[in-house]
Amino acid sequence: MGACGSSNEKPQPNNNNNNNNNKNNNNNGDIKHQNEEDDINCHILGGGDDDDESQDSEHSLVNPEDFLSKHKRDTTIVKGPGSIRGQQYTIDDCKKCRFWLLDNCATIMIDDCSECKFFLGPCESSVFIRNCKDCKIVAATRQFRTRECVNIDVMLFCAAGQPIIESSSGIRFTGFRYSYFSLAAQFKAAGMDVWDTEWSNVFDFTKGVGTHSGLVEIDECVGNGGQNWCFLPPSTTAAELLGKSAHEVCDQITKEEQNLQFCPVPPTWGCRALPDLAYDGGEMLWESCFLLVPGNSEAVLQSVRDWVVAGSDSENNVVIKRSRTRKLGKTDLKTVLTTLRDNDGVEHDAASALSLSNNVDGVFVGIELVGENCIERCWKKFHGQAAGVSNSIAACEKTAVTFFEVLAKM
Repeated sequence: MGACGSSNEKPQPNNNNNNNNNKNNNNNGDIKHQNEEDDINCHILGGGDDDDESQDSEHSLVNPEDFLSKHKRDTTIVKGPGSIRGQQYTIDDCKKCRFWLLDNCATIMIDDCSECKFFLGPCESSVFIRNCKDCKIVAATRQFRTRECVNIDVMLFCAAGQPIIESSSGIRFTGFRYSYFSLAAQFKAAGMDVWDTEWSNVFDFTKGVGTHSGLVEIDECVGNGGQNWCFLPPSTTAAELLGKSAHEVCDQITKEEQNLQFCPVPPTWGCRALPDLAYDGGEMLWESCFLLVPGNSEAVLQSVRDWVVAGSDSENNVVIKRSRTRKLGKTDLKTVLTTLRDNDGVEHDAASALSLSNNVDGVFVGIELVGENCIERCWKKFHGQAAGVSNSIAACEKTAVTFFEVLAKM
């Protein structure tokens, strides 16, 4: 179990052979630029406004060669929105290449690549990376795994289970932050909820000697043979990893359009160590608060997102440590609501509790917030809305364990 302890499933070792012998050597599906700086426009596969009937016909005539990139060197490959449409994509034996998969995929397999940069749009199953080194990755996926990889930077959204590294070293993680017009719809097409945040809850199957808690900064990870993974700085951006933005490589996405979009994934701090808080009188400790919100309360969830994004640029910081969607029956909901109460604190808001218990589909979002004076600020902001709010640090800790860990095992 990783540091956050919120996994829904137990990782299993991988016994697959590293060599994928079923890949086709034909590369005709790729769009490539040998001189990237001179020609950044691209032709897009499958990016038209076809009606449903023509799309169904196109799906029936899928050519696997369109979803295979092999033996590429110093090339840019772009698959624009609508060009992959949930198919599996395979990348093998590429060096110094730039991949932009700006569409939802079924699974993505990346083998034997070095010095490459990847943007991997929402993947409904898994991203599996083997025998790669010196790569930069921005990915949104249900499950993520590396095997026999070295020196990989990953900006990750991982919806289910812990990100897994195996026989790998120098793997550095941060939370997913990216946006373009089609991205939110692609998350939905891949069946992933943006509030499911497991990116920092890393599981290392092959720990070496030394410390492997993962709660270290990047300089302690690089070059340390005893430490297989760590966190990138919170300030890391996708542009730093990829070198370009989507509008610079894909003519379906404009700069103005991309700048107007917000990342559909809420920013999360994850399990990384929190920085020191200081004020004129000395040091101040972080305070945690738990919110329980019905999954269909979009206004409240948007309010949480907006509040966190605005707070990131102010002196009174508040961050989302972790969040997850969970379907709760009446008994489980009662358990969670009970842990939100603290006899030594303010009574739980009865109106909010009634609203929560009347949630028809039973899907809830649990959000653990951390910040300065976080409990009072949460009560002022969300009291009377369709949200359950913990009223003490002890209540938050107890509810977080119940929601993220205990209920995950039931």
